[in-house]
Amino acid sequence: MADNEDLGSFLAEFENVGLEPPAAPVAPTVPTKPDLGLRDYILGLSRSYLAGPTFNLAEEAEAGLVSAARGTPYEAELGRIRQERARFAEAAPVTSLGTELLSGLILNPLQKLSMIGRGEQATRLGQTVAAAPGAKLTQAVVGAAPTQAIVAGF
Repeated sequence: MADNEDLGSFLAEFENVGLEPPAAPVAPTVPTKPDLGLRDYILGLSRSYLAGPTFNLAEEAEAGLVSAARGTPYEAELGRIRQERARFAEAAPVTSLGTELLSGLILNPLQKLSMIGRGEQATRLGQTVAAAPGAKLTQAVVGAAPTQAIVAGF
């Protein structure tokens, strides 16, 4: 009988513990992207567009202009602009990065500056070819406009 009493008291202890049934599993929460209005979207898109060719110096230029116009500290405006750009990049990451990369490739100012040098090189090359022995300058009429061409007699 002692065994039955021990077993009964043992089971009574577990009944008093008050175990709760396991809770239903909770689905993990997915972070949501910030909701942008039309104004914020257009502003973010234009900032991304200008960031590419200016090597992200557009932020500093905008902060300088806005701080001078409003009379606010430059650092405060720069921080605000960077927060707004980060918010746009979080809300539309593909648009933000794609716009920045494409505008940097299309509007590359270093490429435009190098083209100035290429034009000068082409002019020097034309002068060199024209001065070559056997070269002669010919003039042709294309359409209604006369054009000149260098014909090298090599």
